[in-house]
Amino acid sequence: MNRLLAGNYSEPGYLPQGRATYDSRPRQQSAIQLNRAPQYAQQAAQQVMRPDYSNLYTDRYGIDTRLVDFVSKHNVVMDDGAVVYAATDDGLTRKRAKQRKDFVPPCGCTKRQFIIAISVLAFLLLLTTVGIVLGILFGVASTPSFAMATPWWRHGLVYQINVPTFANDVEGVIGRLKDATKRMAYLSKRMSATATVLTGFLESDENGVRNWRGINPSTNSDGDPVGDLLSALQSSASDNAVHLILGAPLYATSIDHPWFAQSVNNMASVYKEFYIWRKAAPIGPTEARILSFNPIRGEYYRHVHGNPKAPLLNLADPNLQKEMQSIIAYWKETIGISGIMVSNSTNIVPELAPSLTSILESAADAESDSFVWFADNVEADSLLQNKRLCFFQLLVKRRVFTRTEDISAQLNAILSNRRASFCSPLWRIIQESEDNRDYFSLQTLASFLPGMNLIHAGEEVEIVSFFLLFELESSVFGGVKRGFCENSGRQHCPFFHSLYHPRLHRKFKLND
Repeated sequence: MNRLLAGNYSEPGYLPQGRATYDSRPRQQSAIQLNRAPQYAQQAAQQVMRPDYSNLYTDRYGIDTRLVDFVSKHNVVMDDGAVVYAATDDGLTRKRAKQRKDFVPPCGCTKRQFIIAISVLAFLLLLTTVGIVLGILFGVASTPSFAMATPWWRHGLVYQINVPTFANDVEGVIGRLKDATKRMAYLSKRMSATATVLTGFLESDENGVRNWRGINPSTNSDGDPVGDLLSALQSSASDNAVHLILGAPLYATSIDHPWFAQSVNNMASVYKEFYIWRKAAPIGPTEARILSFNPIRGEYYRHVHGNPKAPLLNLADPNLQKEMQSIIAYWKETIGISGIMVSNSTNIVPELAPSLTSILESAADAESDSFVWFADNVEADSLLQNKRLCFFQLLVKRRVFTRTEDISAQLNAILSNRRASFCSPLWRIIQESEDNRDYFSLQTLASFLPGMNLIHAGEEVEIVSFFLLFELESSVFGGVKRGFCENSGRQHCPFFHSLYHPRLHRKFKLND
């Protein structure tokens, strides 16, 4: 029943067990006597009566609170048939129940694992905050830079120039470096060349290089300051986005090079092992063509096949390697070369190819992939390792290849080559027939091949040689056509002007 224990608490029958009388405990002044006047009983029934927990054993009704808790908890029925319901604090009960509920970590982990995870996350958050603050304070935070998606040597045209025979604007016999420098705009705008190979550039004679840090004096007939010529070459190439590649026979020198004289005469110098020497005489006719005797040193030295005046360098010598590395670094700094082409590379000694590779690798920039090297011969190029460019040749023996089988067999063999998996191809298309009227088709084929295409200076003229000869013999070109092109500008003669070559323009007086 929803009421408090009623009755006269002074009657002996209502005394709790173990208590003689209610008078032994002081009654609360607020205790309600149900035997009072009806008006007071009605007011008392409307009051909200809650236990006073300020005293553990005494409430406002003079009843032992422990008894009330026990009766309320177990719903005990008293002897007189009355049921006691103690007024409880529901909020406090829920609070105590919530406090008694154990914490269960998420994801099925233990409390220890949960605490460790929270600690690690807090530590990482602290480190991130400290890093951001330090980056802002000391300027470490900056916009990241990314390398070019496609390096310059992936696609394009490589135009090989022999400086002594390329261009001379004063009708001289030997080409001049200053005139070759002027043609960088032609290579970029007319030929769309990505790079140019400079051969005949170093100070050399007919046998080989005499000075690795000098230019060919025959290409500077006017005696201009070498520093000015090189600076102009670098500026012109850079302005026209043409990469310079130095063509040099890094495996040999001329017999007139100072290194050879030091190697012969000074056995105590570092140049002693710059060349390949041996005391044993050549065995058989093959060795006789590559070995020659030096009477001063009293030993045999190895040279280019059939040319005793072109001694081969001992590329395995550490001192020579340092010297060759410094030479490449010199030209990188002086004219900004982007690569090396080993010229006349059929004379490379296979046993020394790893040493040559080591020398070339020293020029590569660890932070960039812009420096390349290759040989001008397929077999010799295959000896060089860790390259970004691989040299390949396509030989066309027929004037017109009308079947895919005429060229596809070579392409399949090259593209399935293991080297093609590690480097970008550099193509050289060679037509072995004497009739070059189909050269335009060959160059069109090269433009569709993956990688780069290498042509020699003047080969672009062969594309229109037959057409030009026909026009020169006709009265149309000799009269009206020629004057129309000269007076109207290149927009009316795009065919001629798009295939400009210095010798061609000098001969036919075509305006640039």
